[in-house]
Amino acid sequence: MRHRKLATVILAVSCISFAPLLGEEPEAVRVVNFPDIQSVTGTVEMKTPATNTELVWISEDVVTPVAPESTANLVLAGILEAHGFRSAILSLAGQVKSNYPSSGTVGALLVPNVPFFRRIFEEDGEALLSLRLEGAISANRSGTFSTSMPRLDLAFPSYRVYFYNTADQPSSAILYAYLAN
Repeated sequence: MRHRKLATVILAVSCISFAPLLGEEPEAVRVVNFPDIQSVTGTVEMKTPATNTELVWISEDVVTPVAPESTANLVLAGILEAHGFRSAILSLAGQVKSNYPSSGTVGALLVPNVPFFRRIFEEDGEALLSLRLEGAISANRSGTFSTSMPRLDLAFPSYRVYFYNTADQPSSAILYAYLAN
């Protein structure tokens, strides 16, 4: 019985598909949609195109030496607004402000900008559900650093961006976030 129904469907589809080849005119089709679940009245209009991607950056001219574990002393560089975006490609780059840079790392810690997570971070020093990037400082005279560019899922509409620096000298840092839907 099941094979007979399948054969009937295949025969019907092939007849419809080959009908134009046989010189027959296409038939009118009536489409019936499901009943309205949510009705919209009035005019729906978009004045600007919907944004699918956006490049934002947060920079800090001076990131003083501070260990990532010393959360009370991390440099708050700004807020990454990511509302409406599902993912981000993050990258961090910068340069040590010295002619003779020492080895170390510069990193960014993105803490969800939600009262519960902010309180836990500020009171207990725990960065729950945070995103983290870290770049090793090159040993050459330029003292530059950069990170890989991971694509990360975003779970919150905004993040507080903190920088840290394990080198002996201050550095500059810039976090790039390519936000995408």
